Amino acid sequence: MNNLTELKLRALKKGDGKVFKEIFNTYWDRLFAAAYHRLQDDQQAQDIVQEVFVQLWDRREQLNLEPETLSFYLLRSIRNRVINYYYREKVREDLLLASLEYFDNVNDNEHEELLLEMEKFVNDQIEELPLTMKTIYLMREKQFPIKDIAIQLNLAEQTVKN
Repeated sequence: MNNLTELKLRALKKGDGKVFKEIFNTYWDRLFAAAYHRLQDDQQAQDIVQEVFVQLWDRREQLNLEPETLSFYLLRSIRNRVINYYYREKVREDLLLASLEYFDNVNDNEHEELLLEMEKFVNDQIEELPLTMKTIYLMREKQFPIKDIAIQLNLAEQTVKN
C-alpha cells in the first residue's frame, strides 16, 4: 500500500513532519472510510480520523510500530474511538431519558427547586474546569463561533471543538 520503511518510522519518532504527512496522505482515505462506514456521519468520521492522527503524532515517541503493523494500529484506533463515541452517545441518551422521566414526575415547586440545584451544580462544574476549557465553554455559551475562539485563544479549531 505504501513504501513506509523502518527508517521512516524512526524519523517519525524523532518528529519528522514529512514522514507524518506521508502517513497522513497514505492512510486518511482508508481511515475515513472505516469511520464513516460505522458512523454514517461525515463530520464525526472526520473528527475521529483527525483525533487518531493527533494521537499518532502526540504518542509517536512511545509507539513501537513496524511498517507492517501501522495500518492495523491506525484501524484499531479508529475502531476504539468509534466504540467510545457510541458509548458516550448511549450514556448521554440514557441520562436524557432519565431526566425527562424525572421531570415528568415532579410538581412545579419541586421542578423549580430542582432547576436551581441543577443550575448550581452546572455552575460549580464550570468553575472546576481548567482555565482554557472554561473560557472556551463560556465563549461557546455566548454563541462565539469556534473559529473566532480558536483565533482569540491561539488554539487549533479542532482543540476548541473537542
